[in-house]
Amino acid sequence: MESGTATQLITVGATLGGVILTLLANAYLERRRARDTRDLESMRFDSEHARWIRDERLKAYAGLSDGVPLCGVADQG
Repeated sequence: MESGTATQLITVGATLGGVILTLLANAYLERRRARDTRDLESMRFDSEHARWIRDERLKAYAGLSDGVPLCGVADQG
């Protein structure tokens, strides 16, 4: 094999290896980005749910202190 051919084969192999590594890195980063986005959305949903629960609890406590019956049940006494 001539030295020019060997040099070309080495160059082609290195270039192909670089392309493959770039594709693998991009796939990994894309999966990571998708997972992070999904986790962030889940945290946002959980935060909204906790806020809603807190607001409902505060409404219920306010109703108790005002003497307003909960769930439309009248005081029987």
